[in-house]
Amino acid sequence: MIGVTSIADAQSRPAVEFDRFSLPNGVRVVYVHVPDAARQTVFTFLPLTIASDDKDRAQWSHLLVHMLIRSTDPVELNPVGMMLNGETTHSYLRMESIVDADKWIESLARHAKWLTARQFDAHVLESEKRNIASEEEHTAANGATSKFALAAWNQIVNCGATHARVHGDVASATVEQVQDYARAHVPVNDSVVIASIGPADLDEFKRELE
Repeated sequence: MIGVTSIADAQSRPAVEFDRFSLPNGVRVVYVHVPDAARQTVFTFLPLTIASDDKDRAQWSHLLVHMLIRSTDPVELNPVGMMLNGETTHSYLRMESIVDADKWIESLARHAKWLTARQFDAHVLESEKRNIASEEEHTAANGATSKFALAAWNQIVNCGATHARVHGDVASATVEQVQDYARAHVPVNDSVVIASIGPADLDEFKRELE
């Protein structure tokens, strides 16, 4: 029957393993080992949200994820065999990589750099400001304004501002300020979660993370 897996086929597939553990620095890890997967996917979740940025720092978590991702590659988000991305929501800041099976160690190296990057390039910052402005224009034109609405809500409700500069706070950011923001808001402790699924051996994955 089409779409039905036989018992023999199911039994012949490699077993999927699931594990949770913590690194010596406290970072929590959730890992699903799928031996026959073609790609390794890694997500790093930070406790920084579009709805909790500091006063006069509307949308800076969005700006920060751009700068963290660019710390390993200022131009390319799709190097050979890899797809890199970042997203800031109302509940977390997420950085992700989806890579060919043989590139998972390189992928982890990028996540480590993203977590610890505290120095940024001023030229990259200006480029990312333009990229964010383009995102604002595109998403607003298509009605997908929730991210920017949450940034404004945070400034007014949580921070007590009378006016939210959702675009202006990003546009006026200096590289020194963004570096300070990273130092203040990007922890390396048990508030960080790394989640991954893919073919990398569980023990090797643990060793490489540590």
